Amino acid sequence: LPSPPSSFQGQQQASPNNLLGHNFVSSAPPAAEVQTPHMMEAMVLPVASMGSGILDSDPLSNNNADHFHSISGGVSSSAVNFSVRTGDNVNKSVLTSLKLMRDVLARHHEGLKVQVKPRAWDDEGNCIEALLVCKWGGWLTEAGHKQSQMMGRHFLRRIFGVNELSRIQKSQYVAQTNNERRVIHTAVEFSAAMLGEQFDEKRCIVNENLLGKTLGAKEHMAATADKIKRMFNAKDPAEIESYMNLPGISNIVNSPVVPDDCRTPRGAMQAMRELIEALCQSFSHSSMVKLYREESMALLRQRWTNLLNSFYQKKTDTFDTTKIPDIFDYVSYDVCYNQRAFSNQFDMYPLFTLAEALSTFISDGEFGLTPSEKRVSATLF
Repeated sequence: LPSPPSSFQGQQQASPNNLLGHNFVSSAPPAAEVQTPHMMEAMVLPVASMGSGILDSDPLSNNNADHFHSISGGVSSSAVNFSVRTGDNVNKSVLTSLKLMRDVLARHHEGLKVQVKPRAWDDEGNCIEALLVCKWGGWLTEAGHKQSQMMGRHFLRRIFGVNELSRIQKSQYVAQTNNERRVIHTAVEFSAAMLGEQFDEKRCIVNENLLGKTLGAKEHMAATADKIKRMFNAKDPAEIESYMNLPGISNIVNSPVVPDDCRTPRGAMQAMRELIEALCQSFSHSSMVKLYREESMALLRQRWTNLLNSFYQKKTDTFDTTKIPDIFDYVSYDVCYNQRAFSNQFDMYPLFTLAEALSTFISDGEFGLTPSEKRVSATLF
């Protein structure tokens, strides 16, 4: 797990008839199984407004720190959120989160960057609240390396019909990518496997247009997202019935994980919530468990707890469907690399299968839930 992507999604800028000509250009396939930029966010004032000494306390240990990061095969991310306003006392939770961010910064993670985004102002125009964002990551996992290499070899055989390119063909090859680190890394692995030799990252041509410009379909996609959210939170029987014949819904509501007396889209979300709660209860209490890429148990617990809290809003009794792909990414990642973090009594398979069905439906429905809605999105790009 997870299985390799079944198709290439990059743009191919050369036809089969001229692939052997000059300046063969291929776009990198989608980043396979990757660690996308981890992100932790903190709602804080500028540090000067909070007083000195906050970040100068003792380093965190695994026993007293709640770490966070996000891993996925897409562009998802989650957050640690807290707020500090003028006049507030810095409580223990806020202090712990600030220490946590300090600890992350001290580790010098690959691709590490920090952003401060103003969020609120007083009547005089002074910033009283800001979002502090710490991101890192973008490297490939072991599965990501293998999948990228596999796709490169497959592309070579499928397009060229050979197992090796000539020296001239290799010298003319370049790869176009967008500027995402995980995509560039995928392009390097893909190209090296295709060419059968080392491929320098400097040979990647960054093309911002490959990021995918969906601005023209923004309103249409937002309407689709709202429809999906209403669907998976619907309680009215008549409204629920109107959704039941949509492609992919039967795979979700008929999952063995969903209770027989609640085979509805919302019932599937509730089943997902209960499975994640059970997973959070199954975490090992040992701080000595070694996890993938030196992740701590505290970090793993924090990212799952944060995702659960953002997935289900207790005050409004609603589910956030945009978190479903994140859940599937987390499950896929931890099944592959962090099984030792969970007790032997917890079976990850039910959570994986339900998350896979839900994520497939929501990802496929991003541009429309029916063929006609998808065609509208396509014409707007």
